[in-house]
Amino acid sequence: MLEIIQSLTAIIALIISVCTLKQNSKQIEESTRPYITVYLKTINLGTPYKILIIKNFGKSAGKINIFKCDYNLSKISCIDDLTPFNSIQESTLVPNQSYKSLINPPEENLILNFQISYTSPSNKKYSENISVKVDANKDNTYNRHHGKDKDINVLICSMQQLIEEIL
Repeated sequence: MLEIIQSLTAIIALIISVCTLKQNSKQIEESTRPYITVYLKTINLGTPYKILIIKNFGKSAGKINIFKCDYNLSKISCIDDLTPFNSIQESTLVPNQSYKSLINPPEENLILNFQISYTSPSNKKYSENISVKVDANKDNTYNRHHGKDKDINVLICSMQQLIEEIL
């Protein structure tokens, strides 16, 4: 009888240990995974500019396998015949690395829907579906210097933008 109790206790302890190891492994993977996303940033140097950014906010590198947008990005490119992020597939982004593209959206209420699939160094696959509304901050106000000298304006507005980034 004592042997059965000891065996049962050992089996239960083993099951608990295996479950704990699996849970710890999941937590480690989640805390060290890549997290690649797309977002829009507006900077104001006297004139507002919109920048579309792909960035890895994670703790490990991520290789982009699929990058799709439901909108033709060449229509919002600031340079004719160039499509932002057209060659991004098969690229690896290390933690905090980003790619940026200045865009010129022609219409209000434009929502860009992205599908991104990427893999971690351990070959775990992740997928993100991201919606970016290009005029989400159109009602926000900015206080900018408006003097007569254009060069001074750009310099002062650039300094104001830097200060806002720090805050």
